[in-house]
Amino acid sequence: MDSNAPSMLKYIMETPAQVRCNIKNAESLTAKMVSLFTARPYKSVWLVACGSSCNAAHCARYYMREYLGVEVKVITPFTFNHYEHDMGKDDFVVCISQSGCSTNTIESLRLCKKLGVPAIGLTGNVHSDFEREADDVVDYGLGEEKLDFVSKGVVTLTVFLMLFALYAARAQDRINDEQVEAEKAQMLLGIDNYEEQIRNFPAYFEANKQKLLSMERVYVIGAGANYGTALEGAVKIGETVHIVAVGYEVDEAIHGPQIQLTPNYNFIFIDPGDETAPRIQQSYKAARAMTDRVFILSNNHEITGKEVMRVTHAIKEKLTPLYTLAFIQLISYYVAETNSTWKQHPLMKDYKEILSGKSATYQAYDCT
Repeated sequence: MDSNAPSMLKYIMETPAQVRCNIKNAESLTAKMVSLFTARPYKSVWLVACGSSCNAAHCARYYMREYLGVEVKVITPFTFNHYEHDMGKDDFVVCISQSGCSTNTIESLRLCKKLGVPAIGLTGNVHSDFEREADDVVDYGLGEEKLDFVSKGVVTLTVFLMLFALYAARAQDRINDEQVEAEKAQMLLGIDNYEEQIRNFPAYFEANKQKLLSMERVYVIGAGANYGTALEGAVKIGETVHIVAVGYEVDEAIHGPQIQLTPNYNFIFIDPGDETAPRIQQSYKAARAMTDRVFILSNNHEITGKEVMRVTHAIKEKLTPLYTLAFIQLISYYVAETNSTWKQHPLMKDYKEILSGKSATYQAYDCT
């Protein structure tokens, strides 16, 4: 496909190599963050992030909780800045922005300084506003991605947060070197699955393109770590295909949202194959009773049909976003590219002149 953007598919295809490089160099990549975290006995981690960075934090949260042995809280910058910043000396606060130019997260760094909390900025672009605003700036190993609707950045951020938790646990003697290597091997299998979907998606798209290309309203369903995947799927489809898409935890989709369903609705399910798999399957079957516009990433062989995408390697649920994110990224790209929905409405220019989430230093591809 010849992309109108420079290009979302390019960054999707770059992701596996970048992540493998980051895993290989994980100790040095995470060293600064690990040093900051192990400087004192912190009792919680606060991840302050918006948009896709927030979704990546949700993807990594359960893994981080497991290895850090402390609560990990994900909070949006607006809420942090105005309503919820009662952190203390035992709370490790990290403000995250891929571009380093998100105005609300910059304000979060300033608030940390005002309250006497270390202003730690985690970014894919260290030479940004973050460099001037933060006490400490940490590079999470993005490489480069100059695109508003990010893909490589979400996966590399998720991986960094997981690797940080792993190496912090090692530094605190919670785990040993053998366990670290075993976890990294699992991560690499997840990236093999990511790459496998890149190879297989053209055939999947061809088999399902009539329904995919006529989507109007979409529910993206996940659970656990893949609640983050569902949230990111909703954002990505909205950004690229320009239709209403909503991310739900599997059971929250049946407490009100199901009432509006018609056969014109679309579902995208993420099945990580853990203890929630039977509930995902039940929800999938219920959706199929309403509509035949249902797509799923699952290795459950009781679920069959051309709408099913499968992967080779089964890995622990907390790591599955490392490949499940590819499914929703590829759907978003192929539909947007085929339907030519990259351009935004002309009035978006007026909207952004009144309300923009980025500082004046921000530069990315202009899709207006």
